Amino acid sequence: MKPLVTIALATYNVEDYIYESLQSLINQSYENIEFICIDDNSTDGTIEILKSFERKDQRIKLTLKTKNEGLSVSRNEAAKIANGKYICFVDGDDLVDENLIEKAVKLAEIEKSNLVIWDYVVFWDNKEIQQKKHHRSNLLNIHNSDKKALIQTPSFTWAKLINLNKFRHLKIEFPIGLTKQDIPVHWELILNTSKISILPERLTYHRQRHTGTSYQSDKKLFDVVEVYEKLKIKLLENNHYSEYRDIYVMQHLNSLYSMYDRLKSNLKPEGMAILKKEINSEHLNYLYSNKPLRKQIKIFFKMIEGSKLHLIYYKVWLTTRFIYRKFKIS
Repeated sequence: MKPLVTIALATYNVEDYIYESLQSLINQSYENIEFICIDDNSTDGTIEILKSFERKDQRIKLTLKTKNEGLSVSRNEAAKIANGKYICFVDGDDLVDENLIEKAVKLAEIEKSNLVIWDYVVFWDNKEIQQKKHHRSNLLNIHNSDKKALIQTPSFTWAKLINLNKFRHLKIEFPIGLTKQDIPVHWELILNTSKISILPERLTYHRQRHTGTSYQSDKKLFDVVEVYEKLKIKLLENNHYSEYRDIYVMQHLNSLYSMYDRLKSNLKPEGMAILKKEINSEHLNYLYSNKPLRKQIKIFFKMIEGSKLHLIYYKVWLTTRFIYRKFKIS
């Protein structure tokens, strides 16, 4: 029987987590699945664990790469060889609800949709999952036809079920070698898909690790500049930019601020130079309007523009945050 769903699992040095992740996948209540596992040349025990699962479950197709090329390459390769009607991308250290695929496929089939998005839990310790999975979903107040609201949902690809023919028709590829690779893919899927379904439940459990990309503080953070350049080019090509300009600019400002905020101290000067080069009249017009933007981000960019008052505000904000975090940890 032709598989209806392809789960594309990308792995790299996740020996401490891959067993649990695979267990949550192969034990799905929905069984008509193929698992394409692409390992990006792991150097720990990940491969041995993958092979043990491959021997036990004939649905698993394992590809072992001979050199490390990054998550985007693995995802792109999986999309090319997938056989399912739908594809779901999963990271090798995450967990999923046992009914995730069944619920997502059922909704997609009923509503004839090309894209299903759901909510998720972020956790450090497994105990947090049960505490958080029943929290009210952030998707409950979003209508599936509201593109502007959908664009502002988290961009993570691992919280989506995608019609594979639609994905291929749009010629979507994850940008190679860049972090934040989900952002342009998210925008392309939302803006170019007419039938979108919302599943307002927390069904993916996204693991936090200090070694993960969410906690990078090196030059890879600068990738966000190229990611947004690529996104803007695509939006202009498809005549979407004027309609979604405000959302693009807001997210760009958010991402540039986050980039600088997370940089190691020795990279701050280079980061500041990049920021000053990136900020243009569109950003400034948005910044000095009453359009939505977090207060600390407005303070930060007005400080960059030379406001001494906002420099004081920014230093106060940093001090307050430092005290809060220290008190919270202690």
